[in-house]
Amino acid sequence: MSTTTKDIAVRVGCSQQTVSDVLRRGNKSTRYSESIRRRIEAAAEEMGYRVNGAAQAMNSGRFNAVGLLMSRHPHQSTVVGELLRGIHDALEARGIGLALTFVEDAQLESDSLPNLLRRSMVDGLLVNYTHGIPQKMVDLIQHYRLPAVWINSRQERNCVFVDDERGAADVTRRFISDGHRRIAYCDLTAGLETASEVHYSRLDRLRGYQQEMRKAGLTPQVLSPNRPCMHEAAVQFVSNTLSQTERPSAMICYGQQELSAVVNASYATGIRCGQELALAVFGHTEMPFAPPHRMMLLPEYQMGLGAAQVLMKLVEGSDDAAPLAVPMRFSDEPKFQDINKRLNALEKPVRT
Repeated sequence: MSTTTKDIAVRVGCSQQTVSDVLRRGNKSTRYSESIRRRIEAAAEEMGYRVNGAAQAMNSGRFNAVGLLMSRHPHQSTVVGELLRGIHDALEARGIGLALTFVEDAQLESDSLPNLLRRSMVDGLLVNYTHGIPQKMVDLIQHYRLPAVWINSRQERNCVFVDDERGAADVTRRFISDGHRRIAYCDLTAGLETASEVHYSRLDRLRGYQQEMRKAGLTPQVLSPNRPCMHEAAVQFVSNTLSQTERPSAMICYGQQELSAVVNASYATGIRCGQELALAVFGHTEMPFAPPHRMMLLPEYQMGLGAAQVLMKLVEGSDDAAPLAVPMRFSDEPKFQDINKRLNALEKPVRT
């Protein structure tokens, strides 16, 4: 038979309400002396007391859990380990659980999303739709004012995303300071001008690169095909640029796909990467087996940490938060000191 707060109260010699308050609030329970708190906590541990989650939820009106909302379309909801670790660490510090929830676009009727909180027994949602976001979902969250934070997506409010524009500007500026004047940007996604189905980072990185080039009085050179092309066609596409007399001396790659095509094209044209062609790429982790290159690391952990912290503020009743842009860093730079300071400041909610 499980131990109850009444059993602990009898053992310690105090009221059941006192036991409930101390076990629920811990050190925040300032109504009671340190000695009584310690006696209650020691008795609870000795007697194997476990919190009754259902009873606690009924008393507080909270489930003490949040949901990670994912699309059933894999390309719309990407999760890496560091993002999950950041979410976990922020929630664990508050004793909050995490529930994984998938939703079909067809489920987004007028009442399905609000009821999702009750059915999943969560107090709020971390929305992990990166692109191709159903407008119905956006409208429902806004209409019902659901406690929800968008991860890796740019919205008007309540979102935490990577500052891709600043990251692209930083790496472009670094190449310029190294003396490069012919700096190209490579994104092999076809149809960049149509942004509805691509991730915001593709347009933001391109914009950051172009703005920094023009600021320096240099001409941007964008390698982007008019139609989708497989690996061999992509290598040939890049090779055509590297074969020109006025070829780039530095190349910024959107991601691993572009880096692979550029490296193979450099081999095909006899150009030595790292010496005759400087490289930079955006990614989650360093790439030790690639030719010498600059790495702009995506702050997945900080993004998950920040999103969970913003969500808990909304759950607790704070006003909507302004968008939180998390900066990237070069792989050889100290780790994210700037964003950590900003996340600590969330103890005082950011207001629009």
